[in-house]
Amino acid sequence: MTAWDQGIRWFSRRTVEPTDLVVDVAYVRDYVLRTANDNYEDAHIERLIKAATDACEEATHEALPVQTRQIILSGFPWGAIVLPGPPLIEVDSLAYVDDDGDSQTLAGSPAEYAVIPSGRVAKAKVTPLYGETWPSTRVQEDAVTVTFECGYEDATAIPERYITGICLMVGELYKQRSLSVQNTIQNVPAVLQLERFWQPRY
Repeated sequence: MTAWDQGIRWFSRRTVEPTDLVVDVAYVRDYVLRTANDNYEDAHIERLIKAATDACEEATHEALPVQTRQIILSGFPWGAIVLPGPPLIEVDSLAYVDDDGDSQTLAGSPAEYAVIPSGRVAKAKVTPLYGETWPSTRVQEDAVTVTFECGYEDATAIPERYITGICLMVGELYKQRSLSVQNTIQNVPAVLQLERFWQPRY
């Protein structure tokens, strides 16, 4: 089976950070860490939740809190553009650089491309309309840029095993405030066995 990106170079990046946490600081403080420090360390706990969430996203290849990402390609592929970080919420824009070096945008309404939604697990795809092809582009690393929103709009839909793994990592990082020479690999995901909770679902 030929990869969708054969002959195309691409990378993705998060352009708008999430505004919500996947698990409340108060819940982690009171029921996971069971700290007696009231809310004195809430800012630190929030940072640990964000770090553990990033680790979970990297391991599962999913987006958890709602965020905005881009995929930047060196050109259009033969067929569909596969969007990383399911679940997809919506495609915000699809821009490209034409043969003359001018920036162009394909409209989403009325549609100049089609979006095949991801559902909860599979990666979404952006394709040309039926019977159409992608426009030609100038040869450059950022010839095509797709901007899209992804993540779980309903935080309660995030798999419980993801949340469990995040809480486990936060608890360990909270207890282990620094690394010693003897324990430099203590908190890596493999040692914590987070693969039990964080596995790609597709």
